[in-house]
Amino acid sequence: MMPLLKRLFCRISSSDIGKIPRIRCRAFPVLYCTIFLLLQVLAAGVAWAYDITVVKSDNIKLYNDALEGFKSSCNCSVTVIDLSRKHGNHLVDEILDSSPDAVVAIGSKAYKAVKGLKTLPLFTMLVYPFDPSKEGLVWWVSTDIPPDKYLEAAAEILPHSGRIGLIINPALSGAYSRELLKAGKEKGLQIILKDVASARDVPAALSSLSGKIDLLMMIPDTTIAAEDSVLSMVSFSYQNKIPLMTFSRKFLEMGALISLEIDPYDIGTQTGDMARVVLKNGDVNPAAVYYARKTLLVINKKIAGKLGIRIVERVFRKAEVLQ
Repeated sequence: MMPLLKRLFCRISSSDIGKIPRIRCRAFPVLYCTIFLLLQVLAAGVAWAYDITVVKSDNIKLYNDALEGFKSSCNCSVTVIDLSRKHGNHLVDEILDSSPDAVVAIGSKAYKAVKGLKTLPLFTMLVYPFDPSKEGLVWWVSTDIPPDKYLEAAAEILPHSGRIGLIINPALSGAYSRELLKAGKEKGLQIILKDVASARDVPAALSSLSGKIDLLMMIPDTTIAAEDSVLSMVSFSYQNKIPLMTFSRKFLEMGALISLEIDPYDIGTQTGDMARVVLKNGDVNPAAVYYARKTLLVINKKIAGKLGIRIVERVFRKAEVLQ
């Protein structure tokens, strides 16, 4: 490169064209150093601080949005392994051989494929349920929303809902439900909790809540989110004129009134922010679970009409509304 630049500057120096300034060959070292330093600065601006391997469970929008959010904030080069295209056998060994600075698992299938990693930092998102037995270098960004946000949204939309029914599988959602009960008590709300072991137990649990609640709340729990369970809750909602609040708009399409959802892109951004801090100085505690920080409120206006529920206009302005 240096001989080429020197020839270029010497050629300009000998030019007699117009007003092109004459540049002497002896000025070349200064010019070359200036250009070299400029190139170094530009290169430093695009250099990645870390190399991270991302394993995602499938090639779906939920995971892809989270991945894009992660890329936007992690200050890292990313190698993606898509388990819908690659079998998980020997995946841990392959990752270790490539020596990344950290690994990110998106989705439960991805987490199961890499949970055997012991020596690399592991960041997870959209993994459910959590694995409390996993210790060491693991950081969880939860699929759950802070309990206060659920209760605050319920109070704003349905201010007279002081009695809230909640059905869970304690094996999956016990820890989160305890946080929800604690937050409800602090807000003066009565949360009536019903435990079930399988989807078959949901109808009986709903029957026991009849006449005792103003709002039926559904949190991320794969037992309760099974199709038969959701249909039972929607039926209970219609028959008793009790609104159903859930965590995904797909359940609004089945008949729920309110959904308070996570933002998968922001989940990815949150994970990227955490990874950047941890890899830089280890400021974030491992084996901790961090709630999703951003939510989206969605309201099914048609269901509100069917249930005879009036929602004030300022709430609609803050939400996405399904007509």
